[in-house]
Amino acid sequence: MSNSILSWRRVRALCVKETRQIVRDPSSWLIAVVIPLLLLFIFGLWH
Repeated sequence: MSNSILSWRRVRALCVKETRQIVRDPSSWLIAVVIPLLLLFIFGLWH
């Protein structure tokens, strides 16, 4: 049981670290948010 808790803590820590990095770096915003939204908009119009 404690092994799975440790694993979830690591996953959470990784998510927090990556979120902080995205917020800190403007080019990461482009890759993480803007490009996927743009692709959804483009492919959403064709379907």
